[in-house]
Formats: sequence, C-alpha cells, structure tokens
Amino acid sequence: MDLFEPVQRMKELRYYQTEANEAIEKAIAEGERPLVIMATGTGKTIIAAEWVRRTLLRKEKTLMLAHREELVDQAIDKLSGHSGYAPDKEMAQHWADLGANVVVGSVPTMQRKRLERFRKDAFQHMIIDEAHHSISATYRNIINHFDKSSLLGITATADRADDKQLGNIYTKVAYEYPLHKAINDGFLVKIVGRRCNDFTINLSKLKITAGDFQDDELAGAIAEYITPIAENVRKQTEGKQTLCFLPNVYSSKLMAEELCKLGVKAGYISGATDKELRRHTLYEFKQGIITHLCSCNVLLEGYDEPKVSAIVMLRPTGSRTVYAQAIGRGTRLHPGKKELLLVEFTYNSDKLRLVTAYELFSTMGFGDNVQKRAQKTAEGSEEEDFMENLEKAHEKEYNPIEIVRRMTIPQWGFTAFDPLEVGKLINVDLSGEFDIHYEGRKLEGAATEKQKEILKRYGINSESLSKAQASVLISEFFKRGVSPMIGIATEAQLRLLARLGYTSPGDLMKGQAAFLINELKGAKERSAI
Repeated sequence: MDLFEPVQRMKELRYYQTEANEAIEKAIAEGERPLVIMATGTGKTIIAAEWVRRTLLRKEKTLMLAHREELVDQAIDKLSGHSGYAPDKEMAQHWADLGANVVVGSVPTMQRKRLERFRKDAFQHMIIDEAHHSISATYRNIINHFDKSSLLGITATADRADDKQLGNIYTKVAYEYPLHKAINDGFLVKIVGRRCNDFTINLSKLKITAGDFQDDELAGAIAEYITPIAENVRKQTEGKQTLCFLPNVYSSKLMAEELCKLGVKAGYISGATDKELRRHTLYEFKQGIITHLCSCNVLLEGYDEPKVSAIVMLRPTGSRTVYAQAIGRGTRLHPGKKELLLVEFTYNSDKLRLVTAYELFSTMGFGDNVQKRAQKTAEGSEEEDFMENLEKAHEKEYNPIEIVRRMTIPQWGFTAFDPLEVGKLINVDLSGEFDIHYEGRKLEGAATEKQKEILKRYGINSESLSKAQASVLISEFFKRGVSPMIGIATEAQLRLLARLGYTSPGDLMKGQAAFLINELKGAKERSAI
C-alpha cells in the first residue's frame, strides 16, 4: 500500500477554514513563515488537519508540535478524523517511526537525543499549535533543527505584546478570523457579563513580576473574600455549567470547598491532580454531576467542553493572552446555549492595568477611547452585552454631530474647535508623529502665523499645533473644497446647519460653517446609502 495514497476530506470545511488554507498555501509558496490567528472554538486544529491533508496529497511529510499530552492527543484525533490518516506520536514512551509521513510531537519530549534521532530534512513542513509559545527556547530548539522545513503557526492569542516577539519567528500574519466575526457569523455564542460590585478586592499591595501578579500573592488576596465571592458565584451561575479560573491550586481547592458548603456541586483539578482522578472529575463535569469546576492553568488550553455556559474570572491579569484563553473555554456552540455568561469582580489595582472583556474585541477596530466609553456606559447595569456596548460607544464616539459638539470650545462669544476632534471628524489622526517634507525640508516646530491665520477662518484653535499638524489639516480642508472664507457665517448657512442637526452655542465664521456643512452633509448622505 502506498503510504501517500490520496486522502479524502472527511468533513466539509467552513468558509474561513478554506480561506485560511488558501492563505497558508500562498504564503508558504512565497517563502513566508505564516501565522494564522483564529478565535478559540473556531477550529484551529481543523485548519492544521486540512493543511496536513494537502501535504499528504503532494507526498510531503509534516511534523506538528504541541506542548501538553492533551493537546498532542487532540491533534492526533483531529488529524486522523479529518484525513483518514493516523499520525505517529512522539511523546514520552511513544516513539514515532522515523519514516512516518505525519508525526505529532510533544515539545518537552523532542529535545536533545530525542530530537537528534530525526534527520534535519525529515519533514518538509512543520506546524506549531498554540504558536504564542514559539518564542520559548524548547520550541526554538526544534525550529532550528528542522530549519529547512516550512513553518506554520496557529494561535488564538497573538496579542500586540506577543506579536512583536513572534515576528522573530513568523514573517507574516497570513489569515485572521477574530472573535467578533465568529460571533456575528453564528459560529460562537455571544458573551454577556455580570460584575459583582458588592465589595472591592484589594490588589494594591501585590507585587508585579514580568508584567503580571504573582499567583501565590494573588491567591491570598482572593482568599480573604472567598465567602462573599462564593455566594455571588452561586447566585449568578445557578443552573449553568461553570468554569471558575483562579490563581493557583490552593485558591481553586478553597473555592470548590466554599461552593460545596453552599450546596453547589463543585470540584477542582490542577496539574498535580492524579490523571485518573482528573479524567473522572472532567467526566462528572461533562455529565452535569458536577456543575462548577475550579482550576488555575490546566484548563486554559486544549479543553473543549461546549456545555460550559458560564466563566467566573477570579484571576485578574494584565495578560490579554491568559484572559482570552480563559474566556475562550466557554464560547463554543451547544444545543440550547444562546450565550456565555462572564462573571467578574471589582478590583482595586493601581499598579497594573487589568485586562477587560472589551479588549477581546479589539479586532473590531475600536480603540481605547471606544472601550473606555463602552465600560463607562455599562457601569451600574445588571448585565453587559460587550459587542453591543462597543458598537453603541463607537456610534457615539464617531457620530458626526457628537464629534462636532465635543470639539466645540466656547471662546469670547465665538465658537472655536478642538483640532484633535476636528481630525477625528475628517478621519485624520493628529495625535501621532508626522514626517512631512516640503520643498526637500522636513516640517518641524510650531505652526506658522500664516497657518494659524488660515485655520482661524475655520474656527480652529491652533495654538498647540505643530507646523506638520497644521499642514495636514489645511491640506484636508482644501481637498474637500472648503475655502477659508472671511467673515461671519450667513443666515442661510446657519439655517442649513440647523436642518443638519447642529446649532452653534456662539457665532460661527463663514469658513467654519462651510466646513461643518460639508462634513455633516457627507455623513448624512453616507448613512442613507
């Protein structure tokens, strides 16, 4: 039998899984080392399985890497289920055949002599699952050994901090399928939140190490409030299969015990839990015998139980990766499950900026200002729909009338405009550095008197602007065909502005009114399309 005989796809791919594989093919053909970023629960391993199937059809060999036994076994199951080809396993007592066409290997196992037994050209392709770990030395050892292989990384959590380091390994983000798109497409459930404001957990005295809290100190702070925390969890998550994430084993065990005292069927597991006991506990949770499962890190990756309908986040963190991994355990679809409930608590954290659920949707293109507005809007509400709140906040933040009102600075009976808000209205970011040259010279220093005079006709307060910022603004006005007319706005201009929804708190200049009419009319026409 030909070991490379054509393998058939066992299940149809979703549209984005096909798109991802086409992007991978293109990137690798161009000599890139692609990174694919997929929201948890959208089938990262299926994308890898399809790529392996394609390599088998071309009679090419592939190594797939994972760092834990559960992830290795999960990859073998998905690869064989998708292609009909059973990979060999290289982990602990399992030794892969050196001639195998597909090997799934454990990163801790494939070091030193276990790595050296494979020829450097043994595989044409290499895939790294949970690719955000690729920067560690153990992964680099393997990557460097198979340096002739193509390299594909797949992860759900390549946030901005990781991206910079991952850029030393992967050369291109070939494809991204973010959380908000998966929810809108109906492939994941929406996330709603409830916050306990009955008390504030004090984290102000905790040390920060490597950008986050120390687990043991954090666990001690949580333990001080364990009784009211457990009571809130019981009330908020009644009738839901619930995962509780805590800082360490001690706090996980303590939380499970406190919930049991309240009549909740709770259990806990950790990396130190006996394998058979862990399997039994996970089975009981799956069957609903246990309704609340407490853990620290062991369930952050590779745990797929679609029945999970509530996450309790008792591990406040500055790491978006950790936060996203925890929430991703509950977003999968399941019959009768309409949403994931995220239960959070209020913290006093003046040393560390804590990640919030709103940051999970940063790929919606909404910046910090929109996230802050969304959080502020949600204060005091019983339940938050994070995506809906962000969309409403974005609408307010970038609604032309709202921007015009925010950019207004009453001044000596006249209406002046804040230049940064003006930039927002015309979609020009004036907050960054500009590298603008005119007649071979870089524009540096404060705005010139001539620039200030022109901008004054548009009612813009230009005292704080640089020469480059003023140049950008003036150029944008001229592009829009808005002349810097002299004099006070006409009655006709004011009537038209009133019909467009804007009434000035003070006198307007002609140029200023012309600019507002141009922008508000344009916004109205765009919204009518």
